[in-house]
Amino acid sequence: AVDQAEDEPDVAYAINVKAVGHLAAASKAIGAPFIQISTDYVYDGCKVGAYTEADAVNPQSVYGRTKLEGERRAASESPDHIILRTAWVYSPFGKNFVRTMLGLAATRDRLNVVGDQTGNPTSALDLADAVLKIIHRRRRDPAVGRGQVYHCAGTGDTNWCDFARHIFETSRSSNGPFAEAMPIKASEWPSKARRPLNSCLDCRKFEFDFGWRAPDWRTSSSLVVSRVLAERPLVTTR
Repeated sequence: AVDQAEDEPDVAYAINVKAVGHLAAASKAIGAPFIQISTDYVYDGCKVGAYTEADAVNPQSVYGRTKLEGERRAASESPDHIILRTAWVYSPFGKNFVRTMLGLAATRDRLNVVGDQTGNPTSALDLADAVLKIIHRRRRDPAVGRGQVYHCAGTGDTNWCDFARHIFETSRSSNGPFAEAMPIKASEWPSKARRPLNSCLDCRKFEFDFGWRAPDWRTSSSLVVSRVLAERPLVTTR
């Protein structure tokens, strides 16, 4: 709820900073490592090429600023922490881009989708696998990743419009809803929060330390689309 954070900064702070601090402190109290999921929104999106963990942060929204402060709160409360910055997360569940596109395509022939923001679509299912990889590796070697920041996102980059087109192609092949995605500029889309034009994350550090790399975003998103259609068929009404 990135735009909602602009309207409710105190709530965003409570969730993204205060709650993180309490959880990190509780983890330290019982001797457990703490894994904090963070975001590409800690960057301003002005870099050419993928961001590495060494790049300077410069969040441009309430969401980004509170997530960055949450990282810092986690680090201050628990020395045994790992920060995972991810991007463009979608899932078979809840509210996210894949489910939104499929829902809109059930009633519309054509959709305007931002085409000048670039990033790495990340399946929440893959992100969960990455977290499990950390847990299993830490059981063998508790020092790995301690106090580190990592990028962990889907492999390959795209823009929102091409992401939507892939969703529709996958859905159409399964007799699900589809629409024509028309590219527009981010400046043409009404948004309260400023979003990074470049959200691409370099994930080689995570791959090196934990021996895991996310699948190609096309593969993972196709699986999620198929799962959404299988669990709750979306009937086209147009």
